[in-house]
Amino acid sequence: MEPDWIGFPRYSKEYVRGIKAFVKNAFPLFCVGEEMKCPCKICNNQNWHRRDVIYDHLIYQGPSLLHVQWICEISQTKVNNSTDFMNCETGTEFGDNLQAMFNCTSKRFQNVEDGPNTEAKIFFRLVTTISRLQQFFSAKFFD
Repeated sequence: MEPDWIGFPRYSKEYVRGIKAFVKNAFPLFCVGEEMKCPCKICNNQNWHRRDVIYDHLIYQGPSLLHVQWICEISQTKVNNSTDFMNCETGTEFGDNLQAMFNCTSKRFQNVEDGPNTEAKIFFRLVTTISRLQQFFSAKFFD
């Protein structure tokens, strides 16, 4: 698809075809779960939306001027249908990776002792002593 489709009126077949190509190619590359950042004029790549909402925004509001070139490039990209990409419909691969990460980090903290260590005990003792001294001197000199 030629990149000049972006200059056509938003109701033209070429423009609609270009937006469909962008959404089809962008989601496997940039989605998180079922959403990706919307490059329309209003959202300006700040808000996360589903595929159908992004399509509607780009048709009715048009793309952000900052993202026109990127939208054209993505609409021309050939997306590889390999299993390396995250499943955007369910996000299962992402969740599996998160679970593995949490399992890995939680093993480091299994032998944590209950209560403060000796350095913390010394620190708390000093804080308590200072607060008592502060109470003593404020009561003695300011009453």
